Amino acid sequence: FAVALIVTGLALALDNLDVIDLSIGQVLAVFLTVLGAGLLVGTWWGRAWGLIPVGLLAVPLVAVTALAGPVPVQGGVAERLFQPTTPAEVRPSYRLAGGEMILDLSRVKFGPGSPPVEASVAGGRLLVVVPDEVAADVRGRVGVGSLDLLGHVDSGAQVDSTVAEPAVKAPAKGAAPSVKLDLMAGYGVIEVRRASDPRSFHEAGPFDEPVTRPAVPTTPAPPEAP
Repeated sequence: FAVALIVTGLALALDNLDVIDLSIGQVLAVFLTVLGAGLLVGTWWGRAWGLIPVGLLAVPLVAVTALAGPVPVQGGVAERLFQPTTPAEVRPSYRLAGGEMILDLSRVKFGPGSPPVEASVAGGRLLVVVPDEVAADVRGRVGVGSLDLLGHVDSGAQVDSTVAEPAVKAPAKGAAPSVKLDLMAGYGVIEVRRASDPRSFHEAGPFDEPVTRPAVPTTPAPPEAP
């Protein structure tokens, strides 16, 4: 069991150093593989029966993590805020293993032909803020959780949604540029908002609020004849 933990920790370390690229399911698969090897060795040398309950408990975990999809487990566990101000400062990809990542692109003056931006959180919340003056082409994928892509809300398991929205504010000159986002989360929430959204960065949702439907007007009944 200790060897399985050590090998899994080593795999995670190599993943964070970009030596290898592992998803959540692959990390647990490494753990189970080493655990299985320990059971095989134990059939010859004995004293491995204690690993069987651990292996049985890990099997459903692997089944659940399969829902997360190929989300990289990189970037550590933290709360990260990225606020680039120029196109040159925008990275091609942003990664976080767990926690909350906020990517504020509201001050970036995107031009035509801007490269796509990828961002992922293995477990937690991902918020991306885009300028009002750009058209947005957004793809969001979440293994288990919720999406709110510029007001288009979806939730459940294995959710994959694409949204294309025009600019909500005309640029100072010329046509509105376009920004393309490819966002992933294993377990958690992905949100994309406009810079003009009045909510604070740390205010999530609304995912659990009931839908407010307009009241149906009623016509008062005529008074009864005397």
